[in-house]
Amino acid sequence: MRLAEKSVFRLSNCKERKINYGDLRLSEPSVTSLGIAASGKYIAAGYGDHGNVAILPTKAEQYTRGGTVSTVSAHGAALADFTFGPFSDSQLATAGKDGVIKVFTLPDNVLTSPISKPDVAFSDFDGPNTLSYHPSAEGVLAVGGKKGLTIYDLANSAEKYSFLSESGKDIISIGWSWQGNMIGGVGKNGVFHCFDPRQEAKDIFG
Repeated sequence: MRLAEKSVFRLSNCKERKINYGDLRLSEPSVTSLGIAASGKYIAAGYGDHGNVAILPTKAEQYTRGGTVSTVSAHGAALADFTFGPFSDSQLATAGKDGVIKVFTLPDNVLTSPISKPDVAFSDFDGPNTLSYHPSAEGVLAVGGKKGLTIYDLANSAEKYSFLSESGKDIISIGWSWQGNMIGGVGKNGVFHCFDPRQEAKDIFG
């Protein structure tokens, strides 16, 4: 077995990069989602209890102190989760307690103009909890929720697979293998599930 080459990162001299958001207050922090997500261009945080996501720039020079917080009006209910896609700094997926999964492409003027229209929306998802993009295949999004784990094909706006749909397992956390050939999920009952997403197979640990 060939060992991985040593990383040169250990030899680098890291410098702290300060971006002062000191005058910014998320005066209405999200009731259900206290998480944060970031891409190469944007930082996202839950804002308010009506499914809004605040969008901030990662570059300090693009931040206007004292300005209005730019938002994505994603849902009519509280947020469950949100995450950026690995292949685009501007693709943001959100899940709301309204049972809707949405995918937005943030326009260049998102820092000055709020948006609310998604590229794709999937309705009637029962109790979504968590989102995770496929690490190596573009346009594949997994969602964990009350009745299991569902994988969506964003390019075709279609549901690809649904696992545990009949068992009522409440999936609260999911994760892909690095190669993307396996996906795992953990339910509120503490049971771990693992699937091969390339085929509608049974739970490996079921």
